Amino acid sequence: MSLFARLRGKTSSERSQEGPLSSSSSSSKNDAGRKAGSDPDPDPDPSAKVIPTPTHGSDLKVLQDASNGQNKNSSSSSSSSSSDAQEADKAVLRAENEWKAADADADADAARRASILHLMTQSGLDVTRSLVQIPILYTECDRLGHLSNVNFPKLFFASCLRTLESFKGLGRNIHSDLMSGQTFFPLISKATYNYKTRISYPDTALISSRIASVTSGTFVLDCDMYSLKSGGHPHAHDAQQNKWHQQEEEKKKKKRIRKVANAEITWTIVDVQSQRTGDLLDRNHDEKWSALYRYLEQEASKGQGQEQEQVGHRRSKKT
Repeated sequence: MSLFARLRGKTSSERSQEGPLSSSSSSSKNDAGRKAGSDPDPDPDPSAKVIPTPTHGSDLKVLQDASNGQNKNSSSSSSSSSSDAQEADKAVLRAENEWKAADADADADAARRASILHLMTQSGLDVTRSLVQIPILYTECDRLGHLSNVNFPKLFFASCLRTLESFKGLGRNIHSDLMSGQTFFPLISKATYNYKTRISYPDTALISSRIASVTSGTFVLDCDMYSLKSGGHPHAHDAQQNKWHQQEEEKKKKKRIRKVANAEITWTIVDVQSQRTGDLLDRNHDEKWSALYRYLEQEASKGQGQEQEQVGHRRSKKT
């Protein structure tokens, strides 16, 4: 081959034969350079990945079921919240009705109490000094809910004790002797109870008393007991009666004021020194005895005067 051909290079046929080899070698060199010199490309952002839309029928059904479940949960929670709100409103309404009923009962009891006190005053009872208001307990009643007869004396005695405690007009020394039993003391020697009608649980008894008469050694207290409520045991009516008739009877009983019972209790003055019945008019006793007699006689005349005045007033109304 001539020098010109060598300088010119290889022939086209030779270059065509060596072309693929040179390209493969260059590519291998480039791969080797990339492996040795540069880091691998970082992973793409996972958030940028596109979630394929399900096209299969089962996948679509799963998504529909999930959305339906969410709708059901939201509807059930909303229905439960609305039902809770309705229950709260009902509870508030019930409480308001109970408060109104309690207020109405309190007003009715106050009106009845005022009427009872007026009747007691007309009878000559000293309500300011002897009135007691005692609720009826369930344990004091029989099987039908009526106050047992053995408990009536206890209620009357409470009013009598209040009357004795109100004898402050005697003076401090005489009153303390009477209540503590240093010189003399009162003792129940006789008691008569007249039962008018029953009193039931729940109810409240109003009892008041007055000095009716005085002797040289005794004094008598008249006591009256009234029922604050109207009427009787709630199950005392016949079950076959008409409901309207029962309601009308209840209304009448609420307006009616009932005297439950009255009592006449005789108190005897006992001499502490001799332990016998003392004579308030005995001159051998000191001034305390005669002062007690004068006080009791004065109180008895007050009660009798009030009773006679009320009787005359009622007669004048009738004429």
